[in-house]
Amino acid sequence: MSKVRHKVKIGNKTKEAHFGVGFIEKVNLKHRPDYPITKDFDKKKKEVIEREWSIMDVSTTDLIHDAFEYSDEKNDREVEFSKYDINDLIDEGKITQDEIKKFQIALIESMETFIEDEEVKKSAKNVVEVLKKSLNQEKTGAKDGKKK
Repeated sequence: MSKVRHKVKIGNKTKEAHFGVGFIEKVNLKHRPDYPITKDFDKKKKEVIEREWSIMDVSTTDLIHDAFEYSDEKNDREVEFSKYDINDLIDEGKITQDEIKKFQIALIESMETFIEDEEVKKSAKNVVEVLKKSLNQEKTGAKDGKKK
């Protein structure tokens, strides 16, 4: 499965979230327009890692919205959900906490390609492990994520 595409379950349907360099550029331009984005792909990858500001500073609901919006725009579809729709879908339980955690895992794993610093890479993997363990705990009810 591609690391740049992730399906989010919304009630009884799914919606594609799209990550990758274009998504990161969209988030940077939208949430930090004062940071210049280069058109040079290699420099862009390096800038994403070396900035004092991180994509992880953006709220998860904004990232979900931006990933949906980027997917719709990339595929020449009308943007289906506003930021407010995403908030409402979460409030109504149509996007569950499990789906949010799965989204966070997919986003972090999609960014592994850009992480050159081994310490940062290790930290990202630890976050993914904690999120996965949390998902398993909710399914099993056990603190260690294993069945009782």
